[in-house]
Amino acid sequence: MGRKGLIHLYTGEGKGKTTAAVGLMVRAVGNGLRCLFVQFLKGQESGEVAILEKIGVTVLQAGSEKFFSDLDVDEKKECVQKHLLCYNRAKEMLLSGKYDLVVFDEVTYAADFALIPVRDLCQTLDDRPEHVEVVLTGREAPECLAIRADYLSEIHAHRHPFERGIYARKGIEY
Repeated sequence: MGRKGLIHLYTGEGKGKTTAAVGLMVRAVGNGLRCLFVQFLKGQESGEVAILEKIGVTVLQAGSEKFFSDLDVDEKKECVQKHLLCYNRAKEMLLSGKYDLVVFDEVTYAADFALIPVRDLCQTLDDRPEHVEVVLTGREAPECLAIRADYLSEIHAHRHPFERGIYARKGIEY
C-alpha cells in the first residue's frame, strides 16, 4: 500500500468510542482496505457487528452476554480462556499483514481485567507490519498504549441518559 499505519486510541468515559472505530472501519472498507474487527468483553448481538460482517469485515468476539463483574468464578475462568484464545488469534492475524486496518474494541478493559497480556499487546503493536493501521478503544487506557498512540482522543461524558434511568437502546447504543 505504500503508507505507514498509525495507532489510534479512543478512550475516556464518554459514549462513542466504538462508534468512532466502526465509522473509520466503514470508511476504510469503502476505500478497498481489508479490515479486522476484534471485540473484547462484548458478546451480545449488536448493530455495528452485523453491518461490519455484511460489508465484508472479519469479526472476532470474545465477550459474553453478561458483564465481566457479574460472572461467577467458573464463568470468569472460562472468560479469561476465551479472551486469550481470541487475542492470540487476533495477534496472529494482525502480524500476518493481511489486514490494512485492525480494531481492538474494548481492549483497555480486557487489559485492565487481565484478560489479555497488555505487555504482549504493546510489543505486538511495535512488531506489526508497517502498513497496518490499528484502532484501540476503551476507558482508562494503560500508559504503554497511550504513549504508542499517534491519535489520542479522549471522549468525555458531560451528560448521559443512563443517569436518568434510560438504558441502552437497540440501534442507538448497541
